[in-house]
Parts: sequence; structure tokens; C-alpha cells
Amino acid sequence: MAKRDAEKSEKGFLDTIKEDRYVLIVAVAILIFIASSSIALVSTAPLDVVAPVPSVYASVDNGVVSLMWNASATPGVGGYNIYRSAQQGTLGPRLNSLPVAALSYSDAVDSGTYYYTIRAVLNSSEDGNTRQLEVIVAKIMPSGLAIAINSGGEYATSRTVQLFLSAKDAKECRYKNDEDPEWGAWEAYKAAKIWTLSGGDDGVRMVAYQCRNSGESDIAIASVTLDQHAPLVSYVVTPLPGAVQINLMAKDAVSPYAQCTVNTDGTESTIKVPLSGGVGTYAYQQQLPSGSHSFSVKCTDQAGNPSSAVSTTAAVK
Repeated sequence: MAKRDAEKSEKGFLDTIKEDRYVLIVAVAILIFIASSSIALVSTAPLDVVAPVPSVYASVDNGVVSLMWNASATPGVGGYNIYRSAQQGTLGPRLNSLPVAALSYSDAVDSGTYYYTIRAVLNSSEDGNTRQLEVIVAKIMPSGLAIAINSGGEYATSRTVQLFLSAKDAKECRYKNDEDPEWGAWEAYKAAKIWTLSGGDDGVRMVAYQCRNSGESDIAIASVTLDQHAPLVSYVVTPLPGAVQINLMAKDAVSPYAQCTVNTDGTESTIKVPLSGGVGTYAYQQQLPSGSHSFSVKCTDQAGNPSSAVSTTAAVK
């Protein structure tokens, strides 16, 4: 009997657990509890607590949002992360790759409504701020468009002209002749451009001009009268006693008058011949001594196109 008691007492704690299932279950539960408590202690180690920025401001200029904020009250803050979303209540993507050390940030965007969030960063921790600043970026419409053809002259003597252009807040512009069904391609804004007017007979030509930024401007139009041809000139010199009768005719499809120069024996006189329906006549007498006299006439239209000189002679009795 004493021997059996001695053998029993020699059994270890683990042998006892093996023989008693209830004790075994309790022991396993205790081990699991101890292990899980250790894991929980490790995983719930406190992170750095970061105070959020107290206030955020924004201004918009020409499609650029300038953000400014006051510093976090937490000492040692290493910078700030900037988030932008197109939907209220959604954080959106982070704009900066590294924390921004400054208290400002610029963001170029298209027109629309945006929601910005600024979060302070300390080591690997970021404050949990969810406040958003709503910023509305309006469409930028170029204004003050002006276009002039050949410095604003009334006439052009060639289809190739120079456009003088101006516009405020314009990034790109396009052009078209008045009768063209489609606009040309958008081009970078410029203050001057060589342009070709539409073909056809001489007459009025118009060029349209439009610019855009994030929105399109109104259309500006300039006009010019295309006159590529000099006036046609003819005249008749009729001898009279001690004089001649000069009957002059000028034709021009566009100009309202022809400025004509009559050269008699090297002496010039200027005559302005009004044109109606493209035709004008002028008659006058000139006192001359008897003998042979030479005459030459040339005319220039209002656009500045000169005709060739037409020469003749006549004898005065």
C-alpha cells in the first residue's frame, strides 16, 4: 500500500493532467488566454497622437488653388499631407509624395468643385482629421478679345494679311474666314498671326477669332475690303482752238473713287474721280498754246493699287 502511494506521488503534474480531461481542458484554456493577452499587449501599443491643423484657407487664381493652413499644435510635426476629392465626405487621393514642410500648397486644377483635407504627420502617424474645405474653381473665360487686319486698315491689296490680336486670360485661340463652315485647329495664344483671306472676287472679307482657357470666349470679328486690282483708265483728248477737252473714264469694282494724275507736257494735275457702280467719268478743258502736246494719265484706287500710265499726243491749233 505504502509502495503504491509512493508511486502515485511520484507522478508529475503533466501526468496528472493527462489522466484528468477536465484539468487538461482548463490548462489549455489558460495557455490560450495568456498567449492572446500577450499579443493584444503588443498590437495595441499606443501610436503618436497628432493634433489636427486648426484652420485651412484657400484662394483661386487662373485655375490654381492656393491652400494655406495654421500649424498643428503637436511639437515636432514633420509635415502635412494634402488630400483632394471631387466628392464631399470622401478623402480622395493624397497629392504630395512626401510630407509638405511648409504651411501652404498650390494645386492646378480644371474648373469644378473640390474638397481638400490637410492632415499633420508625426513620425509614421497622421492625425485623423476628416474636415474638408470646399473650393469652387469657376471656368475662366477669356475676355477683351480684339482683332485687326493689317493694323486696322480699311483695305487689303493681297489675300495674305497680318492679324493683330489681343485677349485676356487666353491659352489657345482659333480662326476662320467668314464663309468657312469649320474653325481651324486651336493654337497657342499669340499677339500676331499671318493669315490668308478667302478667295474669289474683290470685296469685303471677314475673319472670326475665338479663344479659350477652361471655358470659351465670345467671338470677335474683323473685316477688310480686299482690292487686288488697279483701276482701269481710259481718256480722250479733243483739240480745240487754244485748248484741249479731256474726257477721262476710270473703272474699279471696289473703290469709291480713283485718284488720277494727268501729266501735260511734264506738268501734273490731280483729279479725284468719283465712282458709282464701279465707273466714273470726268471732263474738263485745258488751255494750251498751239502745237503738239503730250499727255499721260494714271490712276490709283483707294486701296493704293496704281494703274499703268496711258500716254497720247494731241495738236492744238
